[in-house]
Order: sequence, then C-alpha cells, then structure tokens
Amino acid sequence: MHTEKAQEVKADFEERLKGLAELTDAAQKSAQFIAYLKTAAKFHKYSASNIWLILFQKPTASRVAGYNRWKELKRQVRKGEHGIAILAPCGFASHHTETDEETGKERKVYGNANRFRVVSVFDIEQTEGEPLPASLQWRTEERNAKIHTALIELAKENGYSYREQDGMREEAHVNYKVREIVSRPNAGTSALIHEAAHMLLHEGRYGMGSEQKETEAEATAFIVCEHFEIETNAPNYLAHWSSPEQIKESGQRIIKCASQLIDACEQ
Repeated sequence: MHTEKAQEVKADFEERLKGLAELTDAAQKSAQFIAYLKTAAKFHKYSASNIWLILFQKPTASRVAGYNRWKELKRQVRKGEHGIAILAPCGFASHHTETDEETGKERKVYGNANRFRVVSVFDIEQTEGEPLPASLQWRTEERNAKIHTALIELAKENGYSYREQDGMREEAHVNYKVREIVSRPNAGTSALIHEAAHMLLHEGRYGMGSEQKETEAEATAFIVCEHFEIETNAPNYLAHWSSPEQIKESGQRIIKCASQLIDACEQ
C-alpha cells in the first residue's frame, strides 16, 4: 500500500514537472520558478523534490510538520484538514546471489537499497493551539554583519581569500584561478552571497555555460536572501530548463548550495 501510494505521488510529481518544462511563456515560467525559490527559502532542509511537492499542493505554506510534531508543539491539526504528501526514504536490505570462483558455491551478497513512502505534513494554517516562539529576526545591522563574517569564513574554509577593492565595475566577483572573492567596500551582503554560491557551485565546471552559472548563483542567492530577509531584486531571467530531469538536477544543486550557505550563517 505504501509503495503504491508513493508511486502515485511520484507519478503526479513527474507529470507536473513535465508541464513546467513544456511552458513556453517566459514570464509564466519565471513566475513558477520564483515561487519555488520562495518556498525553498522556508523549507531549505527539505529535498528539492519535496519543496516542489509542497508548492504544488499548498503554495501558501509557511511552516510544516507532521501530526505528532505539531502535538509536541502543543498544536492540533484541525479536523477535516488534508495533509501535504511528501516522500520520505526508507531503506531496506537487498541482496543478489554470486558464485564463489574458488568453491563454486553460491552466496548471498547484501547491500542497501532505497525506496520511498508517503509522509503527510501539515501547514501551521491547518493547526490551532498555543502560539509558536517568535522566529529570530535577521533584519538588523548586527545580524547582517554576522552573515557577512560567516560567508568570509566559509570562503576561507574552502581555500578562498576575501578582499575589498575600490573602483570595480561590478559589485563583486570570484576568481577561481587565484581562489579569491573580491568585493567593493560598499557592496551589499547579497552580492557576497551570490559570489559564495559561485564558489561552491561552479569551480571546475568548465563545460557549463555562463548563463546557467548565473541562473544557479542568482537563484541560490535569492533563497538565502529571502530566508534572512535581506533585500534583493527578484531574478529576472530564470528557468533555463528544457526537461523534468533538468528541473530536478538544477533544483537539487541550488537547494543543496543554499542550505549550506544558510547553515554556515546560522552557526
């Protein structure tokens, strides 16, 4: 039953991604992708696929948790509410038979394999009960400085230096050859986030076009800025995909990088 339900959710997910990939209207395509990025900013701990599933089923979701987790938080899912179906991996032992070359006897070789089961989560709008603790507010000069410092430390951990330079045409750039990030003294934190994304995503990716690199870096920076309430312009090109596979691949890279940057800044 669990396997059948998971296959049903995956089939619906693939069909929706196919519909996105077939969009030809650039404005609509970008709007869908920006909606994904805003959802990812709220749920960066989830996989790219589950972020899409949350967006498809409840675009207004702001905080989700399972039924029992809401009970732990002293909130109750309201009667009649339908859960948001996401996919959770469940490992199981698999094996195949091999013949020992010396003895000629057969033996079982065990390994791990993954399959998925459907898990239901509920948005806070679907619950009632005690108010949750206030979220940490990041829109202060002190916290903005903390993010800036954390990004410089992350660069150092990855073997990159950071320096500021007057008279630059762009706000900031990353130099993979000498492994450094250079920024104007007055460049915003969003510019540093963008270059840190390039650093993590694109070093050594010589076969990837510059347009795709900019798409991924700007999308990553948008997620991080949304998460920390840092003012930034919405991406204005976006969604250079042509297939469901490309949507998944790009989405996975973006969310993994954004999650790494957010975690580094929240330590």
